[in-house]
Amino acid sequence: MPGARSRARTAKEIKLALRLASGISRLDGPATAKQLGYLKGLLAAQLGETEGAIVARHQVLEQLFGSGLTKAEASAAIEWLVDPEIDAAAEVQAVLQQWSLDHGQLELDLGV
Repeated sequence: MPGARSRARTAKEIKLALRLASGISRLDGPATAKQLGYLKGLLAAQLGETEGAIVARHQVLEQLFGSGLTKAEASAAIEWLVDPEIDAAAEVQAVLQQWSLDHGQLELDLGV
């Protein structure tokens, strides 16, 4: 549900915000199983539970953080997805779209 922001942020804006948030945290080491489970649930709420949605969940996290989530990165991602001021669905889709573009999947302008 859209919050107070007038528009969803771009994938680059989201990535920067999460990098800054995770860099401020004093948490280090790999993300815990509890964090990963909660994050999985939050992303499933946006993407669903299909096989394609599971792949998309991994693409979102890869686009934002690369591989191997740290505790700080997981915390930042959780805070992002539960923030009532954002439209999480739109921002997750923006990140997925950027992942596709970065991996050679071109946008088609259908002129519609």
